[in-house]
Amino acid sequence: MSANPKSRDSILKQIERPKTRSALFWWLYDNHDRVLHAANGARISWRELCSSFADQGITDRDGKAPSIGTARLTWWRVRKERARMEVRRGAEEAAQAARRAADPRRNMPSRITGPVGPALAEVQTELPIGATLWNDDYFKDHEGWIQPVQQNIREYINLAGAARNRQESNRSIGRPIDQGIENLIGPKKEYGA
Repeated sequence: MSANPKSRDSILKQIERPKTRSALFWWLYDNHDRVLHAANGARISWRELCSSFADQGITDRDGKAPSIGTARLTWWRVRKERARMEVRRGAEEAAQAARRAADPRRNMPSRITGPVGPALAEVQTELPIGATLWNDDYFKDHEGWIQPVQQNIREYINLAGAARNRQESNRSIGRPIDQGIENLIGPKKEYGA
C-alpha cells in the first residue's frame, strides 16, 4: 500500500525542515543571498527587521516575535549552516570528481559530453624523414614498407596489417615489396607531377 503523495511530501518536508529550527531561521536561510546583497556589506539594522518579521508572522522557535538578539544570533547560525553546507557540497563534488577520474571508462566515446576535438580520422601524423606518400591514407617509409598515415583508426589498422603481410610475403619470395598492394589499399597516386 503506497502513501498518499501529499502526506509523503509533508513527511519529507518535516525531514527537510525540522522543527528544531525557527521560522525565522528558515526565512533567513532561504533568503541568505538576497539578504547579503541587500545589506551590501553594511551592518544589518535588526530593530526594524524584527518588527517587519513580526508583521509577516515570522517567529522564533517559541512562536514569538523575534528579539534583536535572537535575530542577530539566528543570522549568525544561518551563515554558519550555509558555510557548513558549502564545505559538505564541495567535499561531495571532490569525491565525485575523484571517482570519475578513477573510472577506466571515462574516456570512452559514449561518456564524452560537450564539444570534442577533431575526429580521429582527421588527426594526421607527419611523415617520417625519407618517406614518400603512397596515396591519401598510406606512405612508403625509407625502408620501403607501406604504413598508414593516420594512427589509431581500426579500419586502417586492419588494412595496414593485411598490407604488411602482403609485403612480407613479397619480400620472402623475392618480389618487389609493393607488388599487389594496390589490390588492398587502392592505387598509388602520383603527386607533384
